[in-house]
Amino acid sequence: MRAIAPALGAGALVLLAGVAARSPVRGARPVPLGAGSIRSIRALLRVHRRAAPDDVVGEVLRLRAALASGGSVLGALAALAGADGPWAAGATGVLRRARAGTPLAVAIEAWADDGGGEVRLVADALAIASTTGGSEVGALDAVVATLDERRSLRREVRALSSQAAASTAVLVAAPLAFAILVALVDSRVRRFYVTTAAGPGTIAGGLLLDAVGAWWMASLVRRVR
Repeated sequence: MRAIAPALGAGALVLLAGVAARSPVRGARPVPLGAGSIRSIRALLRVHRRAAPDDVVGEVLRLRAALASGGSVLGALAALAGADGPWAAGATGVLRRARAGTPLAVAIEAWADDGGGEVRLVADALAIASTTGGSEVGALDAVVATLDERRSLRREVRALSSQAAASTAVLVAAPLAFAILVALVDSRVRRFYVTTAAGPGTIAGGLLLDAVGAWWMASLVRRVR
């Protein structure tokens, strides 16, 4: 029985992993378990690392509304600066530079350099619209669509990482459950655990490896959240 137990344990882990991989999670597609799936999630995050929160999308929509009502870019930035939003300080800085004689495009570019990816998207959209003579409102509509896509991706990544976390719990608990089950069913295994010199060492080594695996998988999941 002691010779068969490791093989049975491996088989049990494979079965449990298969069940976990096929378990539906609301809002997520099934993905393979293990480090490969977590690396896939990390690859998604590298493409769109920055998620656009609702207030940032609201700032773009506020800017778009000011332009759609017939205002200029400078007037839209003034409306943004007067609102109590996350971009108010940046828009105020643009207005200050523009009133000091700095070209508006240069002032917006300086804001984009310090404001992060979402501000960079807005600055590039306005610059392209100004250069090509296109619609600034249409350009901002494209920015909003991009930010919405990033939010959707973030939600998907969170759902996938939740599935990976659940799979981690299953894979950590399975060896412990199987070892206890075998010890309860077979007295020879139980005696090996408690009466031989190798038994306690086997238990300690298994617990150590299980703890290391739990730490490693948990650290991978934390990196993508």
